[in-house]
Amino acid sequence: GFQRELTRELILSADYIHAFGSKFIIGRFIGSVFNPAIGGNDDVVNIESSVKTWYDGLLLNTEKRFSNRYSFNASYTLQKSFNFSNGDQIPFQVPPLNPNNLRLDKGPPPNEERHRFTFHAVVDMPYEFQLSPIYTLASDVPFDIQLPPDIGGTRIPQLQRNAGGRTFRTGSELNACINEFNTARPVAS
Repeated sequence: GFQRELTRELILSADYIHAFGSKFIIGRFIGSVFNPAIGGNDDVVNIESSVKTWYDGLLLNTEKRFSNRYSFNASYTLQKSFNFSNGDQIPFQVPPLNPNNLRLDKGPPPNEERHRFTFHAVVDMPYEFQLSPIYTLASDVPFDIQLPPDIGGTRIPQLQRNAGGRTFRTGSELNACINEFNTARPVAS
């Protein structure tokens, strides 16, 4: 990154961050076993460190030092991240599509805000009062597009994990993709 003093009170900085993570935990279904406590089968899930993560971010910041009765800080972040964690939270409620091919689950995490802007300031007011506004604007976060529970209750296999809000911005875009996929499929007889 770099930082530049534009004037005596105004500073501009820009930074780029790339991070790659490995060995994050995931719950991988490996079978089921009879559990006498519940009188039925219970899933066996292996908690292992197999997940990789990728993050790239551009951070821009402008800071005005306190002078002439005010100061402010404005920051903008443009980011993109991926992982193939299932559910992105413990407990692992959404299993991988294929426990033997975790790469099928590579997609943005559900808390990724592609764009984020924050602004805060301090302004000296009359009678020794201070005004301190804080504003935060962020883009939408992605979400998974899943089948109803009666047909599996899992992600549509042909779509990237958390494709809603990223690959598809509207319901009509998603419907067009599903219709195209269904048209290309052979008809069962």
